Amino acid sequence: MSEIENKKQEDKIPAPSEAAGSAEVPAPQPPVKEKPKGILTDEQVQKLKGEELAKIAARNEKKSQQEKAAAMQEAVRFEQLRAIPAKLRSKEEARELNRLNQKQRRAAEKGEAVGLTNQVETREQYWDINRSTLSKPKMEILQERESRVEDILNWMKYGHEIDPSDELYVPLKEGIADIIADIKEFGVLRTMGMFYDQSISPFWDSEDGVHIPFYKDTVLLKKLLEESTPQNIYCKYGFCTAIPDSDLRDFLVYRCKWSFDDFMRLVGMKQNMEGRISYS
Repeated sequence: MSEIENKKQEDKIPAPSEAAGSAEVPAPQPPVKEKPKGILTDEQVQKLKGEELAKIAARNEKKSQQEKAAAMQEAVRFEQLRAIPAKLRSKEEARELNRLNQKQRRAAEKGEAVGLTNQVETREQYWDINRSTLSKPKMEILQERESRVEDILNWMKYGHEIDPSDELYVPLKEGIADIIADIKEFGVLRTMGMFYDQSISPFWDSEDGVHIPFYKDTVLLKKLLEESTPQNIYCKYGFCTAIPDSDLRDFLVYRCKWSFDDFMRLVGMKQNMEGRISYS
């Protein structure tokens, strides 16, 4: 083939850039660096941290509950031992009482909450624990007395208004005489917020979340226990063994039209020169 023909053939062969047309060749990408095996991602690390913190919190909560349960058991046991007359305690019981008493003193010196009032959450729980220290005969006596008070309260509300032909009917005059006799023997439960100790708050029995409940306030509780026998029994055991003065006032003053002065004389109240009413 002549040189002229070869030249023509070469002119017909397209150059590589022409064969690819106008498409652009992609730029080379840097290689992806893989994390070495065994290395966690940030997300995995945070997840593990959260799980570990949750486990720690659960362990701490369990420990706290166990400590509270143990403290409650000791407080209950202390009250049970203390309720046993000294002459009737065995040597083992006396030693146990002394040990628990010393333990509470040491805890109190450290500023820790001690005693039954610092362990219970509700007054019903407080009452149940204290009732567990009562003998069966004593419990029955208190229950029977409370039942009698409930009968009187029921009569004050409805009994004197039933049909006179009913066998349970008690005339008003006779019923009031029974009430007066009951008060002279058992006194009244002071629920009107008036006390002999005038430093006692009228909100002593409130559970409104604002005032400290009496069963968790050792100072207030001590005053209430010393106020009267019915107050002592109610605050310590939850038994209503005397007519509440608020119910008695509603019945005698508002329904039977007694004067408030007559009511005060019956229950043992007095009014000072400043007009403040309290028990004498």
